[in-house]
Amino acid sequence: MNHLTDSFFYNTILKSMDICQHHTVLLNIPEEFRHSTFSLKNDVLHVSCGSYYIFEYGEHRMVSILSGKIDILIWFFFPDPEWQLPVYAMQFVRLSAKPMIGVLDLPTLYGQDPMIANMMSSHILTDVNVPYNSDIPPWYAACRSGYDLFTRPDHDDCFIALEKAHLRTLEVINGLTTTTREMYGSEMDSHAQAIQHYKHHHHINSPGLPLLNNICGKAWTDRFMSEWLFA
Repeated sequence: MNHLTDSFFYNTILKSMDICQHHTVLLNIPEEFRHSTFSLKNDVLHVSCGSYYIFEYGEHRMVSILSGKIDILIWFFFPDPEWQLPVYAMQFVRLSAKPMIGVLDLPTLYGQDPMIANMMSSHILTDVNVPYNSDIPPWYAACRSGYDLFTRPDHDDCFIALEKAHLRTLEVINGLTTTTREMYGSEMDSHAQAIQHYKHHHHINSPGLPLLNNICGKAWTDRFMSEWLFA
């Protein structure tokens, strides 16, 4: 199992990085989070990460979790709190070579924003023909935007459509930085608190938390979640 290149989502990662590199700078992250390996029975788990900063506006964070039976791609965008920009949360999951989960959401933690909701339905998710699922985990239902996509794909071709929506979202975020409104004072403070609450909610409810605790150890996982991914 090679580092990243054996992932089913490798091309998605490459295309995402290509979009980001024209608008961001690559950030240094601690070596232990950049690429770590953990022993499994007859296998190795790779955890690989990347961080890309849109100057002044916010940070993209990518995580690939990969072994012979586990293939997970996670992508977040966290805006700097002074800007009226949405958070982005994406997760694609395959286990034992079978598609399991696809999630894309673009919540506006600064308040309701009909423009973003409309952009999600009329542009990002247009022609994305995948099954929408109603059996949504309660922890996710508590933080979703309501115009998000949560799917349990029935075949791998669904990820072709999901990748298209993901790449559109990255392009939308880049475009929003040219028109976003700056916030000040209590408005900015409220946005900062909402972002931190969102991160904490994902940290303590992450479906991958038991997996990482079991394989990577609780100490490493705690550092990974609190010092980097949801810092």
